[in-house]
Amino acid sequence: MKKHLNWIVISLIISIVVSCLFLTGTFESLELLTVDLRYRLLQGRGSGKVPPLAVVVLDQDSIKEMGRWPIQRENYITVLETIYRDGARGVLLDMDFSSAGPDPGQDEALALYIKRAGTVVVAAQVNERVTDEGVILRKVSTPYPALKSAAMALGSITFEVDPDGVIRRMPTSIDFIDEIYRPLGALGAGMIDPGSLRSIPVGALIDMKVLARPSFAVMPFHKVLTGEFEPGTFRDRVVLLGATSPDLHDLWLTPFGVTPGVFIQAAVLDTVLNGSWYQRQGNASAVMAIILFSLLSGRMMSTRSWKGGVVILVLGLTVVGGISVILSVAGQFMHVVPLLLVCLVMYPVQVAAGARQSDIVLERERGKTRAFLSIAALRQAEEEGKESHFVSLVLLGQLLDLETLRVFTLENGADSPLEVRTIIGDRGQEPDLPLMTEVLDKGVCLTRAREGGGTTILVPLVTVRKTLGVLCADSRRNVSAEDEDVRLLLSFGTQTAYFLESRALDLRVKDLYVNTIRAISRALDSKDQYTSAHSELSLDYVESFGRLCGLDGEQIESLHVGALLHDIGKIGVPDEILAKSENLSAQEYEVIKGHPVIGSDIVRGLPFPEDVKMIIRHHHERFDGTGYPDGLQGEEIPLLARIFSILDVYEALVGFRPYRAPLDSERAVTMLREGSGTQFDPDLVEAFIKSIRPASGD
Repeated sequence: MKKHLNWIVISLIISIVVSCLFLTGTFESLELLTVDLRYRLLQGRGSGKVPPLAVVVLDQDSIKEMGRWPIQRENYITVLETIYRDGARGVLLDMDFSSAGPDPGQDEALALYIKRAGTVVVAAQVNERVTDEGVILRKVSTPYPALKSAAMALGSITFEVDPDGVIRRMPTSIDFIDEIYRPLGALGAGMIDPGSLRSIPVGALIDMKVLARPSFAVMPFHKVLTGEFEPGTFRDRVVLLGATSPDLHDLWLTPFGVTPGVFIQAAVLDTVLNGSWYQRQGNASAVMAIILFSLLSGRMMSTRSWKGGVVILVLGLTVVGGISVILSVAGQFMHVVPLLLVCLVMYPVQVAAGARQSDIVLERERGKTRAFLSIAALRQAEEEGKESHFVSLVLLGQLLDLETLRVFTLENGADSPLEVRTIIGDRGQEPDLPLMTEVLDKGVCLTRAREGGGTTILVPLVTVRKTLGVLCADSRRNVSAEDEDVRLLLSFGTQTAYFLESRALDLRVKDLYVNTIRAISRALDSKDQYTSAHSELSLDYVESFGRLCGLDGEQIESLHVGALLHDIGKIGVPDEILAKSENLSAQEYEVIKGHPVIGSDIVRGLPFPEDVKMIIRHHHERFDGTGYPDGLQGEEIPLLARIFSILDVYEALVGFRPYRAPLDSERAVTMLREGSGTQFDPDLVEAFIKSIRPASGD
C-alpha cells in the first residue's frame, strides 16, 4: 500500500511539472512538429466534397508572355469577362489592388465591370504591429476606393503565423472598427454553400490535404487571357485568381513546404465547404489528460521490474501515438508531446526508485548477498563432505563477517577432550580453556575482547539432555553479549546442538543397520562352503569402480548393501544343493537359478533402496540377453546390476574356492574381456579394469 501511495505522489509531481511546462508554451515548437507529421499522415483523410473550384495563376510564364508588370487593368477585365463567359459563379481576387493604376480610366473600367458582374470578392489585408510599449496597432490594406465599393465583399488574406513561421491557421474573422473581414477562401465557400459560413470554429486548423493532392483545375493567367483552355473549365465554379510567381512575394511556409497564398486560400475554401477543420485540444483537457496518464503510468510502473518498465514505456509511447492518429482522423489534434514526456520521465524515475529500493534491500540483507555470492565456497564445502547444517554455518559466518568460526564438541561426555571442526578461516588462536569451561559449566554465552581489535564470542551447544560443546567465533567488530550478532549466534548454537545430537543418533542407527546387513550376509555365506566371505570381499572394489562409473554417494551405498545381500535368495535353496561338491544336475541348476527371484521376493516389502532390489534380482542377467531370471539385454539391465555382475565374477575368479586355487589378476582380467559384450557391458568392463590396475600393480 505504501509503495503504491509513493507512486501516486511521484505521478502527481511529474504531472504538475509537465503541465506547468505545457501551459508556459515550452513544448509548442515540438508540438507543432507533431502536428505537421499528422498532417502528412492524414493527407488522404476522407475525400469530402470535391470543391467546384478553379485557380487562375499569375506565374512567371504569364508575366513573361505579357512583357510587363504590373498587369494592365484591361487584361484583368478581359480575363474576368472570359471567366464569366465560360459560366463561372464567382471570382475571388487574391491580388493587391490597394493602389490605383497609372490610368484612372482603366481603374474605373475595372471597378465598373466588377460591379456589373456582382459576384467578385476582392482581397483585403490586415497588418498588425506591436509597439515598444506592447500596444498592438492594426492597419487594413483595402482596394482603391472605386474597386472597394464595386466588390461584392472584401475577403481577408491575413494568415496566422505560428511561432515556427509556418501557416496552419487562418482567423475565422477579423474585426476592425465597424467592419468584419472573413477569410477570402471562406467567402468563396459561401458562394457554393451559404450555410458553410455558419460552422467555422474559432482557432481551427486548416485542412491542407488539397495542397498535397490538388483536386482543382489550375490555369495560367496568359492562357485564359488568350482563350487557350477547354470550354467549360470554369462552368459553375468559383475561380480564385492569384499570384504564384516568386517575384510577387506571395509565398508562405506550410506543413507541405513553400506554398503560394492563392493555394492556401483554396485549402481554406475546401476546409470550410467540407467542414473538415482540425481542432487542437484545449489546455484544460490537455492538463487533465497529463494527470490521468501520469497516474496510470505510475500505477503500472510501480508493479514492474526495470524490464517490465521498458515494456510499459514502449506500450505507453505506442498507445499515445495510436490514440493521436485515431483522434486526428476524427479531426482532433491532441497534445502528444506532454504525454510522451510523461512516459520518458516516468521510466528513469521507475529505474531510480527500483535502484533505491534495491539499495535498501541490499543494505538490509548485506550478509545474505555476500553469502550467496560465495556459491563456489559453499559447493566446495559440500564436496568436502560438510553436512547441510555446517554449510548454513558458512552462510552465517559470511553474514556476520566473522574471521573464524569453529565448533568444539565433546567426544564422550563432559569430561572428554574437545574435537574441533573449523567452519570458516583457519584454526585461529587456541581456545581460552578456563573461559570455555565456564561456558560449558554455566551454559551461558560469553564475549571477550581480542588483542588488536575484535571480539571472541563463545556460545554453548546445549540441548535439553546435555551439553555437547561450544561454538567459537572471532568477530572483526567489537560486540557485546546483547548485540544482535551474538543473539543470532545463540540461535544457531541451539540449532547446531540439536543437529549434532540428531547426527549422532543417525550414525548409531546407520551402524546398527549396516551391522545387521553384515550379519545377514555372513549367515548367507556360511550356508555356501564355496562362497564363504564372498559378499565381504566384493566390497573391496565397490568404492573405486563406482566412482569411476559416475555413481553418487547414495548409489555407492546401495552398491555396498547390494553386494552384501545379493545372494539372500539362497535362503530358499536346499542346503544339500548348496553343499554339493559334484556337478549339479539340470534340475538342481534350475533350483539354483531361482535364488534371484526368491531374494527379490524377500526384500520386496522391506525399506531398501530400489537400486538394492535391482541388484538382488538382476545380478545374473547377461548383456547378450541369455541370463536369468528375466532375460534382460543390454541397457535394459539396471546399471548397478551390470556393475555388480562384473564385481561378482571378478571376486569369484581371484578368490579362494575349495575346488580350485585363486587366479591372478591378469588372468581374471583376460577372462572378463572374453565375456565382454556377451556376459558383461563392454564399456563397464574397461572401466573396471582401469579401476583395479593401480591396486593390482599392472
